[in-house]
Amino acid sequence: MIDLKLDLGCRTSKREGYTGVVIIPSDSVDLVNVFNRFPFPFESETASDVWMDNILEHLERFINVIEGIFRISKNHI
Repeated sequence: MIDLKLDLGCRTSKREGYTGVVIIPSDSVDLVNVFNRFPFPFESETASDVWMDNILEHLERFINVIEGIFRISKNHI
């Protein structure tokens, strides 16, 4: 099974072992602009860790983003 670790909004400081996802392309990222595609292009319950730092305020549909993160996250509480 896939063990996905996402660093959302990483820009130039992507966490080691994580898939970097941003809105604006840069050299250190892996995926660009998935925040506006719903559902996210990841299977349900595949992300064991999702790291976000100062990103929600930059998104137009942040509620959809939170719902998408919940869908792809493992171990729902």
